[in-house]
Amino acid sequence: MRPIIEYTKTHGKPGDALFVDAGNSPDQFQYYAERNGYSASDYIFGYNKFLILDQFSEQRWKDFQYQSGKLKSGQRVWFVFSGLNKQEKMLVKPRLDQLGQKLDHCDRPGALTYLYQLK
Repeated sequence: MRPIIEYTKTHGKPGDALFVDAGNSPDQFQYYAERNGYSASDYIFGYNKFLILDQFSEQRWKDFQYQSGKLKSGQRVWFVFSGLNKQEKMLVKPRLDQLGQKLDHCDRPGALTYLYQLK
């Protein structure tokens, strides 16, 4: 997780948000986020149906986006994932492509991130 958090910090811009699906390691994310200058207002823990094949839809994402109040149309968002298996990793990019335009990507053992500009 540490290399991913460091990557988002060094490649990010002011105003970028972090959408975090930390799997089984939310404490680990928070530990490294804090040490890299992120505050709790900079990130949101995610939509837990994002990787469930039959429960993801663009409309459900929009509902989550609205309810969270933190993820706005046109905003740059780092989507951070950890603990994904190979099949789950294959689901991530096609789902994110439905939500916006890919701007950046970093994949390290145990975690990955994509930067998207939301529709």
